[in-house]
Amino acid sequence: MPSRFLSKAERARLSRFPAEVADNDCIVYFTLTPADLSCIEQKRGEENQLGFALLLCSLRYLGHFPPNIHRIPEKIICFVAEQLQVS
Repeated sequence: MPSRFLSKAERARLSRFPAEVADNDCIVYFTLTPADLSCIEQKRGEENQLGFALLLCSLRYLGHFPPNIHRIPEKIICFVAEQLQVS
């Protein structure tokens, strides 16, 4: 009989951002590479560029796209926006 690898609570916790993202995690997972920037620059408009960058970095951090981009921590949004020089 198959069993579940993770409990419902564990799956829920892993499907979203933690309450606090460590500074080192910001640097490791949310620093944009030259290749990232090249891809991001092809998107039209600052909002689309920021959204694409947030999804790209979230994929690296979480291992999947976040279910709700509006729940990405403000700290992460500011860190990525600063690299893109957007407000």
